[in-house]
Amino acid sequence: MKTILISSALSLAIGFTFGWLIKSASADLDSFVPQTGQNTPTPRPPGSAPDSPPPRSRPGRPSSDTGPTKGTPTGTAPVPEAAKRADRAKWMRLIEVLGLDGGQAKALEAAMAEAMPKLENGQSPEIAYLEAGARLEKNILALLNADQRKAFTDMQRRAADNRIELSAQQTYSQELGELDLSPEQRGQALDLLRSRADRSSADIPSSTRLLLTGSLLPIGDLNFSEDAIRLLRQLSPQHSGDVTLDKLAEKRRAEAEEKAKLFEGVLTPAQLELYRSRLSQTPDILDQLRSGE
Repeated sequence: MKTILISSALSLAIGFTFGWLIKSASADLDSFVPQTGQNTPTPRPPGSAPDSPPPRSRPGRPSSDTGPTKGTPTGTAPVPEAAKRADRAKWMRLIEVLGLDGGQAKALEAAMAEAMPKLENGQSPEIAYLEAGARLEKNILALLNADQRKAFTDMQRRAADNRIELSAQQTYSQELGELDLSPEQRGQALDLLRSRADRSSADIPSSTRLLLTGSLLPIGDLNFSEDAIRLLRQLSPQHSGDVTLDKLAEKRRAEAEEKAKLFEGVLTPAQLELYRSRLSQTPDILDQLRSGE
């Protein structure tokens, strides 16, 4: 079987784009972030309307113009409204937790804009994100005072803990939720899944996660995830040698068996067999790669 070409597999296996949207800024941030020493109302997300605008100031019907949004590179797809709303909420949370003033908010916005990974010819996306994330984290910490730096690192730690819990709960729901487990088995299984997710997350720095799906920062609708990084590692000859679909399929089977062995002391033989059958039915990206050959 022919060796997988990384460049042709990326769009199918990962489906990420660089349609980054840094919420624009100066005008929005001026109205969003309380300025030091001013008696301002509660901050509101960028682009939101005033609480009670006079009749003539109310916005009219949205324009049909579909041109690029301010700050969005020409040719990129418009960001879904849900992503914009999430970004506004993330700005609110950062201000709520860190107590950013107007100058800091604008500096943070500039740091996020400058952090966009730039892929050079032949450069691994993983390396680009590692370097960009480290640069972004350094710039963020530099613009915060000591108390704010501690609050920010605490936010990163909570985000990591939440990701571990989410991963454990999702895996349980998808793979173990219909196995007729007792309350004791359920607790044991979730503890094992949390430990597994914790070990798995240790190979990606917290700084890189600032630029991945689920980031705590308001940097748009991100489509590059931890799973995408791990898949790139599997597809990379640097990590795996001469990579073929057969070798990847064998690796996935070994990983599934490793997952099954994790629960040998928790599940009964019948439950374990049902669990293995569930794993064999889980959709795999390799099936899509095979169909594209």
